[in-house]
Amino acid sequence: MAITLALTVIGALFLVCLYALGGARPEPPDLESWLSGSSTAYHSPALLAAIRET
Repeated sequence: MAITLALTVIGALFLVCLYALGGARPEPPDLESWLSGSSTAYHSPALLAAIRET
């Protein structure tokens, strides 16, 4: 049981770090374009954009 808890905690920390390093911030969905079918409501940010060199 301790191994399962440890893996869950490590996985959660990894996902939180991945989100933070992506530089993504919460934003409202673009419902108009989503309802019209021309775009998605949420746009996916690039992973690790905060530390990636451009």
